Amino acid sequence: MAIKISNKLKREVGDDAQRQNLESLLKEKSAGICYLCLAPFNYASDSIEADHDTPTDLGGQTTIENLNLTHVDCNRFKRNNPSILVKSYLPFKKFMSENDAANYDLVGREFFKIKPQPIHIENINLEKKQFDLHYPNGSSRKQIPFFSDKVPNRAADILYAYLPVPIKSIYNDSLQPRPIKLPQIWKLFIDLHSNPLHEPASVRLATDFKDGQNKLLMFDGQHKTASKLLTQMSSLDIENNFIDVKMYLNLDEESVTYLVNSIQNKVIKKSLTKLESANKLAVEHRNNWTNYCQKCSEESRTQSEYNFIQSLPPQERKRSANALVQSCITKILIAKDEESDLKILDLIDDKRNGIMQPTFFTKLLNPLVYRKPLKEPHSSQTLSLRERERRNVRFILHTFHTVCFASPNVVETKKFFRSQSSMSLLISLTMEYIKWAYKMELEHVGIPAAPLLFIELGNTTNVRLNDFFTKYVAHPIWKNLANYDPNHSEENVTLFRNALQKNENIKGIAHKINLNISFCSGLETLRTTQL
Repeated sequence: MAIKISNKLKREVGDDAQRQNLESLLKEKSAGICYLCLAPFNYASDSIEADHDTPTDLGGQTTIENLNLTHVDCNRFKRNNPSILVKSYLPFKKFMSENDAANYDLVGREFFKIKPQPIHIENINLEKKQFDLHYPNGSSRKQIPFFSDKVPNRAADILYAYLPVPIKSIYNDSLQPRPIKLPQIWKLFIDLHSNPLHEPASVRLATDFKDGQNKLLMFDGQHKTASKLLTQMSSLDIENNFIDVKMYLNLDEESVTYLVNSIQNKVIKKSLTKLESANKLAVEHRNNWTNYCQKCSEESRTQSEYNFIQSLPPQERKRSANALVQSCITKILIAKDEESDLKILDLIDDKRNGIMQPTFFTKLLNPLVYRKPLKEPHSSQTLSLRERERRNVRFILHTFHTVCFASPNVVETKKFFRSQSSMSLLISLTMEYIKWAYKMELEHVGIPAAPLLFIELGNTTNVRLNDFFTKYVAHPIWKNLANYDPNHSEENVTLFRNALQKNENIKGIAHKINLNISFCSGLETLRTTQL
């Protein structure tokens, strides 16, 4: 099969010679091997395409140096993730596809080639609450402290210790036979590269806590442990690498079963909201940016968002780029001294009349913020770009709230404006309108995808945008939906309503009924036949 290299990608190659010979140059560079999964190509049958090693979203260039040939499936899986992580993960993904119900025991033995061996306990001192432990790799730990907790309806206290142990000393507990789940492994694998502070795995002694040989049985933490091992795949002696565990010293099978059920079914682990996540990532970015700026100052280097991201290890760049964006978003939401609070924030998570937080972020706020790191040197000019974007986004959010929720003209219809589909349509039309209204100003910048960085929505445009939003909510489709009668409504109204209820993209059907930039900007009027 032919190697897939899009015309768009070819046009982005700056060097004429490279562009004309791109396929042959990439084939020569690949040496017949997929850059991601490292399996050989079958040029007669494999679907192959060119991929950016460093994604363009993170500042990667379209050059021979940054392009590689990959299987289409491998590249689809990679998306915008760092190649270095995907290359470590794909062999495991292939193994799991061939061993669909594999649990940690099979994964450990067959994929990681780990042969568990017993530990040896000695010198238990119940008064001082400590013991010695010898590992199967020949190393040992002396005077390990252990602790005790009282448990209701249990005669003896539960004894436990926290310590690192070599992976070869851990067996899978037969009480935990459930299979490994790939999506969970991938999430943990990605997170471990930037956040190694996860809870330790839980293990127990197979027999009584006494001097002599024993086995460590892992009953919780199989996914974390497998993910941790994937991060260590470059190690030549992976089974002797250490992981942190919570070792229970006197837990019987009945107690373990109860504890596992509590962990999996009773203890609800509440995930962070979009706002909480944005705030945490903003703090992370601020700390990393401060350290970066200090280092640049010491080394007399130019600072920029792009250079900051490129200064990080490849596996951390995607997370840091996201943290940068979340930092921008957090600044947008927080009012400065001379500013009034954004009223739209009062509507978030108001289940009766408001906007769900994920919808607010993904459909309304995220599309307004430029997500690529700026290459402009960090200076008062760069700061003004992000500050200008901040002011522009705040104005759009203020106008959206005023026109779509606070106006007395939308009492019957405002419930439609908080839907995902309607928000996506309005923001899409708004960005198109801004690019059109500021076409002359944007042409010299060369970044039409980021108009809110490079223009100032002055008083004239403020009035225009207010009118634009007002025309949007005044379109008769909304009144038709509020008074919908399936037996007496036009076909387009029904199609629009069905797409809105399913949170589908409504831009196509909206264009059919003239709910578009021309109508909202006042350039066209609505013909009655369009509904």
